[in-house]
Amino acid sequence: MNSSAPASATPGSTGSTGRKRGRKCTSDIWDDFDPIYNEVNGVKVKVKAKCHRCKSILSAAGSGGTGHLRRHHKSCIAKSERTTRV
Repeated sequence: MNSSAPASATPGSTGSTGRKRGRKCTSDIWDDFDPIYNEVNGVKVKVKAKCHRCKSILSAAGSGGTGHLRRHHKSCIAKSERTTRV
């Protein structure tokens, strides 16, 4: 990285407001989950996700990724299909 570049140009940096910029939920898995936010130091932070199908609450911290949400969704569909066939 060029040492003459301003610190605010780095990804995930704070802008002129002193707060980190939030990221959009771009994964298509978010169509099946509702994000749950907590306020930390005046900033909304996504911490959990609620499944539309079974209403389970799962971890959804920004650093966790969405792989576990996809696995839950796949098993949640399978469970609901088993119960409807009986």
